[in-house]
Amino acid sequence: MLPVPNVDPSPAWADAWDGFELDQITEGRSPKSILNRRYTVLTLARHATAAGHDPADITKVYLTKYLMAQYDGRQGTGAGQVFQHLKVFWDWYAREFEVTSPMAGLKRPKGKNRPVPVVSNA
Repeated sequence: MLPVPNVDPSPAWADAWDGFELDQITEGRSPKSILNRRYTVLTLARHATAAGHDPADITKVYLTKYLMAQYDGRQGTGAGQVFQHLKVFWDWYAREFEVTSPMAGLKRPKGKNRPVPVVSNA
């Protein structure tokens, strides 16, 4: 997992988040879901801002590399949640700004198999 840069998201990222959050609220999403998505989206925003990218600059290649770095060290469920939170955001962004989502065609990560503990009768 990548360390989070100590930078504030750019104004373009902040505006995109504000619009997305309002949409989530009006759709009746739970505060917990919104909070979880906020963390995921704003973590991406900090990384992108540090690299000089606003939301309109994000490509499928950039997101693929970002997601691969984020998946490193996570179990399948955690990686799947990151993917799902970003997919919901980018689907909204694509509708709102009439662009193609950079996540179009990306596949949700498969979970890693964890060893099953063996319980002995001893």
